Amino acid sequence: RERESLPLRTSPPAPEKEAALPLGTSPAAAAPGLHIDLITLSKAGTGQILLEALKRDGYAFVRIPGLGAARAACLNASTSFFGLPAEQKRRHRVAPSATLRHAGYLDFGNDLQAFEVPLRLNGGFAWPPDGELQRAARRAIGLLFSASKAALAAVALAAGLDSAAITAMLDLAASSEAGRSAGSSLRLCQYDAPATESAITQPWHTDGTLLTLAPAGTAARLVCRHASDGSPIAPEASMMPDEALMFAGDVLSFLTG
Repeated sequence: RERESLPLRTSPPAPEKEAALPLGTSPAAAAPGLHIDLITLSKAGTGQILLEALKRDGYAFVRIPGLGAARAACLNASTSFFGLPAEQKRRHRVAPSATLRHAGYLDFGNDLQAFEVPLRLNGGFAWPPDGELQRAARRAIGLLFSASKAALAAVALAAGLDSAAITAMLDLAASSEAGRSAGSSLRLCQYDAPATESAITQPWHTDGTLLTLAPAGTAARLVCRHASDGSPIAPEASMMPDEALMFAGDVLSFLTG
């Protein structure tokens, strides 16, 4: 009965119309699933519902007030940055070390460039000078981090894990190595159109994270495999403006079985 009283929303059955997909992929259905908000995450019993949704579907949708505006600001600022000459963008890259990943400007090739912002920074990180990207990214990472912490605490409690110890992993102290933290980060990505219609921008993969929260892209191009049967789904087609797609990374999958 408690579960029925929570203000949760599930998507309607997937429509027959196919969602927009990356070139070269199979058709995918819009994604049904659990829609939840930050207030509901704090209520008793919600963690179990969220954990069941992540295991059943592989994802959930979380509504974060203000995320739509933060997303738009990041889009505008990052688009301006990615349009700069390559040499100028490379000035804002922090090189990886043996123990830490890179940060700042990232050029992955394969039609993908990104700007990664650690939650905690030290003196080695160089923002673009106009300040627009810094303001937008800081606002977005703050919203996403708060939602991640609330969701992870609820899931950890439901799974019988040490909630405080698990959520502490999201905000590890900044490393002594310049510019990089081992905790959470925000990655702003720009995918360019592939050269051929048969090209697939990114291969199937899982994230090596506890949780990943992803606002919708400018086009519904993300395709996931449903956890129950591996069928392709297009989750962005089911998202509200202030929602982020939440899915468990390899670390949380391991901890929760």
